[in-house]
Amino acid sequence: MPDSKESCPGAKFQISQTAEAVTLKTDALKIEFSLKWGNVQNSTLVGETILRERNSIPRTYEPVELNGEKTFHVEDRFSEDFAEGLYGLGQHQSGLFNYRGATVELGQNNTDVAIPLLLSTKGYAVMWNSASLTYVDNRFPLDLDLRSLAGHVVDYYFIYGPEMDEMIHEYRNLTGHTPLLPQWAYGLFQSKDRYVSQDEVLDVKVMITELDVDVLPWPAGGPTADVSLNIASDPKLNPYASGLPDAVEQQLSKRYSDLFVTFAKHCGLVSRVTFWGVTDKESWKNNWPVRGRTDYPLLFNRDAQPKPAFGAVIQAAPKSAS
Repeated sequence: MPDSKESCPGAKFQISQTAEAVTLKTDALKIEFSLKWGNVQNSTLVGETILRERNSIPRTYEPVELNGEKTFHVEDRFSEDFAEGLYGLGQHQSGLFNYRGATVELGQNNTDVAIPLLLSTKGYAVMWNSASLTYVDNRFPLDLDLRSLAGHVVDYYFIYGPEMDEMIHEYRNLTGHTPLLPQWAYGLFQSKDRYVSQDEVLDVKVMITELDVDVLPWPAGGPTADVSLNIASDPKLNPYASGLPDAVEQQLSKRYSDLFVTFAKHCGLVSRVTFWGVTDKESWKNNWPVRGRTDYPLLFNRDAQPKPAFGAVIQAAPKSAS
């Protein structure tokens, strides 16, 4: 914990109440809670609305039981300005920069990083304080809905900049400032201005990562790297649900053998080979691009026992000099 002298003193505020609303004022903001509608409105001191919850049903709690625990589907609904842009929310593969008019899923996936911080060109940010699967929905441009699969309360932080840099600064204050790494951690990873000769190009060290070998048929369209692909289950795409035939097992071993013979041939350049998983049971291929399949892409079976492909890799791998 930081020393008390280093803690933020907080903003001075005043609270007042009328028959219609409870109002909290700071030197920069006015936050009103409507006693009639039950919604919150954030404004500047001159009355310019920054962000407000909708009048009609601003929040909902739908009781649900998940994994044996009683909880709620929670949702908060805001009214947006027609001209504002919406940014942030992490790293996604949709090709969008401004999420106005879009729906964003906040859930950790391969190449998809969820950060529940929404930034607006109107000078505010919303940090949705939930680790649950969440959807940020702005399909209807004047409505902004945030809904989470599980939660006991609607919990969010309203951050006012109004500059983008100030919003990010306050977000860091909330979540913690990232310390600088030591000097030895900085540098270039296979990144050069230029290669001055063919020898330098050929001397680049190679690392093989995320290796596995699929044995199941691909859906129409062929192989792709689109991790958002989600194809409906089809028995034709899951032919080995009860076990891998010997003939296919041998093909898998031959494929792994060919790969490692090639790696061994270039062992002076290939410095590392890592697999995408250990056993077939935990392989991501069981759920992509078709969910619920039974795939066999790795060197150990579902009982964590070595497969013939494991022996093929050991046989093909370069041998240390005795």
